[in-house]
Amino acid sequence: MRNPSALSLHSSRACLLLALVLTLVVAGIWPSVVLGVDKRISDDSLVLHFDTPGGAVSRWLLPGINAHGALERDLALPARRQLMVDGEIAGQSLAQWRQAGNGWEVSAHDEVLISLRLAPSGAPFVLHKQWRVGENNWRASLELELEVIGEAVLAAEDINLWLTLGPGLGEMPVEGFGIAAGMYSFTEAIFSEAGGVSRERLQDTQTRLTHEPVDGLDWAGLHSRYFALMVAPAEGVAVPYLQIDSQAQAQLPADFTTRMRVQLPFGTLAQGQSQTLSWRVFGGPKSHAALAAASPDLTDMLFPGLWNWMRWLALGIMFVLGMIHSVIPSWGLAIILLAIVVRILVHPVARNAMRAQQRFARTQELMRPEMDEIRRHYKGGEQSERILQLFEKHGVSPLAGLKPLLIVLIQIPVFVALFHLLGQVFELRDASFLWMASLAEPDRLFSWGVDLPFFGTHFNLLPVLMAGTTMLSIHLAPGPESADRQGLRRYLMPVLITLAFFLLFYPFPSGLVLYWTMANLLHLGHALIVNRKRDPADAKTGGLRA
Repeated sequence: MRNPSALSLHSSRACLLLALVLTLVVAGIWPSVVLGVDKRISDDSLVLHFDTPGGAVSRWLLPGINAHGALERDLALPARRQLMVDGEIAGQSLAQWRQAGNGWEVSAHDEVLISLRLAPSGAPFVLHKQWRVGENNWRASLELELEVIGEAVLAAEDINLWLTLGPGLGEMPVEGFGIAAGMYSFTEAIFSEAGGVSRERLQDTQTRLTHEPVDGLDWAGLHSRYFALMVAPAEGVAVPYLQIDSQAQAQLPADFTTRMRVQLPFGTLAQGQSQTLSWRVFGGPKSHAALAAASPDLTDMLFPGLWNWMRWLALGIMFVLGMIHSVIPSWGLAIILLAIVVRILVHPVARNAMRAQQRFARTQELMRPEMDEIRRHYKGGEQSERILQLFEKHGVSPLAGLKPLLIVLIQIPVFVALFHLLGQVFELRDASFLWMASLAEPDRLFSWGVDLPFFGTHFNLLPVLMAGTTMLSIHLAPGPESADRQGLRRYLMPVLITLAFFLLFYPFPSGLVLYWTMANLLHLGHALIVNRKRDPADAKTGGLRA
């Protein structure tokens, strides 16, 4: 009969062993620990795990950067085979050559460097791959060397190898953002060449795009809203072709499983010859500081869809916001102060436009009897001609009432720049303010309990406040008290304009809506100050005291 205490000890050890196994499985490293196929290199910004038989990066971790529930962001998801070399060589696919031997084997390894070697039995070549980290700026270096062995000669047409980024970039679809869901979560192929930066977002898994870079490739890869994985060829490495497609994974939408394949330009190699291709690799956040930290400069990745002058405006606003934030460590307050700065800059134009509108309103009221007379007695073109003559008689332009639109038109470029800024800049990803968990997302005050078409799963308060300030701004705008203004049109037009602004702004990032709401409040304050200066006799006509 066994000793009960011994049985208890064995049971405890078994439980501990089971707990350890479960922990390793949950962490995703059980196969690598058991089989000894997982190797890693790391620095302060990157932790790269390698699947040695397959030769790919199985985990691309960004320490300290979370991924909505995960401990660390992993750019190798969902397939866990990032930056794999594939294609055909010497009449067989590289996958067949891997299966013919032991796959990729480690030839050297330390904390910041790993060298892998593919030497299939009977193959006329050996393929070497070396990764190195250590710069601490989300960058790594990659060298690929093809060596011919034996008496073989490998012609360039016998070598069709590709470096594949993807499928995917660790991005997952988000829910609850209504009509704007595609703005908050996506994956795109992106590349830079002499002609500028190009992007491709795939809509299905059947599409395959092939592109021949113009005058050399600067860099290419995948990017999402906040992260990017890019490869840049060393000087003298001329990439022949890029291929962009999508590989279905776990029922994810096509754009979330996008692949960027870069053809490796190996030339003809004779007996004993070898060729090495060097690459710079970036895999990290799309912050301006990270993209500009080292060669190659990747800042062209920010705001690529804007005209050059608008892009520079967005970069300028980002710089101003950063300066304000360095003094006042709140991105919400920085956005409010930005609205104040912009208002101060446009104040001379706003003041003159408002005064012009008030003078125009007063003139319109004086013209009202003659205008009504013309409308009663004339129709069509003759009516329009006489109305123009009436405006000329009083020395005003029919378009004078549109001058206040200058205030809006001047701020539209700022609005567009802020839209792209708050939609892409990594620094604002987790910037909270008041009840807003992130200024880069809608403010989401409370949940509806259901996913409503267009509106999503949450009620957003800021668009309501913005719509209210828009209504007040329209109400305080000076104008003649005509019968039309007192009728249905007086109430219907402001309501329609306010509703349009509400629907437009509802899915937008709360930082953008905060800016526009603050701009409205500043406009209201200016209007109230101007209205207080009006003579009582002119209160209805918008006249100013001399």
